[in-house]
Amino acid sequence: MSNSTLRSLGLRYKIVLAVLAGLSVGSFLILEGVIASQNSGAAEINIAGRQRMLSQRIGFLFSQVINAPEDENKFSAIGLLDEAILLMERSHAGLINGEPSLNLKAISSAKIRAHYFGPTSQLDEDVKTFLGLAKNYLGAILSDSAIEEHQQAFESFNTEILLEDLNRVVARYQFENEEKVSSLNFYQIISVVLSLVVLLVSWLGVFRPMISKINEYIGRIFEQGRSIRESEERFRSISESASMAMIVAIDAEGRVISWNNAAQKLFGYSRDEMLGKPLITIIPERYRDAHSRGFAHACGSDDYKIIGKSVELSGLHKNGHEFPVELSLGVWVQDGKKFFSGIVHDISDRKAAEAELIHARDVAQSASQTKTDFLANMSHELRTPLNGILGFSQMMKDELYGSLGHQNNKAYVVDIHRAGQYLLKLVNEILDISKIEAGGISLVETEVDVASIIESCVSLGKGQIAASKRSLFTDIGENLPALWADQTRIEQIFNNLISNAIKFTPAGGEITVRANLNGDGDFIIQVVDNGIGIRKEDIPKVLMPFEQVENIMTRTHEGSGLGLPLVKYLVEAQGGLLDIDSQIGHGTTVTVHFPKSKTVR
Repeated sequence: MSNSTLRSLGLRYKIVLAVLAGLSVGSFLILEGVIASQNSGAAEINIAGRQRMLSQRIGFLFSQVINAPEDENKFSAIGLLDEAILLMERSHAGLINGEPSLNLKAISSAKIRAHYFGPTSQLDEDVKTFLGLAKNYLGAILSDSAIEEHQQAFESFNTEILLEDLNRVVARYQFENEEKVSSLNFYQIISVVLSLVVLLVSWLGVFRPMISKINEYIGRIFEQGRSIRESEERFRSISESASMAMIVAIDAEGRVISWNNAAQKLFGYSRDEMLGKPLITIIPERYRDAHSRGFAHACGSDDYKIIGKSVELSGLHKNGHEFPVELSLGVWVQDGKKFFSGIVHDISDRKAAEAELIHARDVAQSASQTKTDFLANMSHELRTPLNGILGFSQMMKDELYGSLGHQNNKAYVVDIHRAGQYLLKLVNEILDISKIEAGGISLVETEVDVASIIESCVSLGKGQIAASKRSLFTDIGENLPALWADQTRIEQIFNNLISNAIKFTPAGGEITVRANLNGDGDFIIQVVDNGIGIRKEDIPKVLMPFEQVENIMTRTHEGSGLGLPLVKYLVEAQGGLLDIDSQIGHGTTVTVHFPKSKTVR
């Protein structure tokens, strides 16, 4: 093999390393940019949603100020109205002009700008008009002049159109942010595919040809019957011109008989220092025993499993520094003796490139965490308008300001209130799940009277099944000790378990809530029903968030699939264990087990 061939292969090797390094840095920078824009987009959605919520809150507080009697409640509502107006002004200004403290950029999207400044709508002018009317009314109250005039002006403003425009802006921000997130997976796939392609090309175009040519050349020399000395001299001439470390060893001791210039540069030992020395000199201490056994086996056996293959090892420099190397091993027999040739090259740069790719993957995973944080923030924002819906529907249901007229109107309001309560429960569950994913829910543990909590939750459950033929019983042991736990979370556990049992128990069925101590003094709580049951293989599935056993097209029971996962987390967070025993058609028993150490006498 000529020197020009060796130089060509060495050049290819350097090109491969340069391409891998450029690919790693480029992937990292692209992913960093996408994630930074995603964080900004999440802040825009959050503030736009808060602007929409505040417009509703201002309308709600406006009604409270008008209808409240002259007492502390009215002055409290006035203060809240003033605070809501200031917050909406700041949110609006931040979305239009940018606000670094809130991680907001000035409007850059043409479609969002069209919402604020036309031709789609004139949202900027409408928001300023709305806030101006609200501030005028607030000023009139404080100065006690022209109140009715400013009240009528505010009431005449079409808030429905404003809310629709605000909703469209939030939807547009969310759509644009989702487009940015989708590009993250695309860049990740492209970077991985390109890296694999480069590695494959490097193996096919550089390393395999080099190994093949060197082994072919060595074999041809000894097939021609040249003496060991002549072969060594010619091989040394070739190895000295090679750009990679080439080492030749002989016998079971692994003594070095050839050591080229590249090997000197790679390991720091001169030729004189290594000739005649065992190979374990350049192997870290902790790997030497395994190497010695493997080399001895190769010398005494024809089973050359690693011959012709590339393996990754750790090399040891003369100064004590360890670094990753790749070894390609060849073998031949001359005059009854086995010779082993090794081509070694430093793969530190490749390992660094792989580390960069792993970092890029970790960054992509952090984007998923960003989405979890966004879900938690939006759950908080949703609760405020939901509370307004529940409050207004409750007032209408109770006919606080007069009759609703037709009987259907009251039925519709009751349905709205019930739906709002269900939606608020769903939002609270999503918020709890988000808190869990973001790092856990804080607990406030005190002495808890479990028996009284069971009675309270069972009373609530009986109200849920009052119109059905199902029965709800309790079986509570006498003189139960208190439980050291978070009372709110214990109530949440019971409410979820009883609600689940009621949901999946048909008419005529029975549900029993039990609480007692076992023989070891552990606190055992059970909710038992004779409902539809769960298949054994589906039990792990129902304990996963958002998982449900029935197909969404055939489900007969509403629910988000969050109840049991929340119960499991809350039980385990307080030192307990959750177990489900169920059989299709025979019912389900959910057992909550708290150790004796959690009881308080």
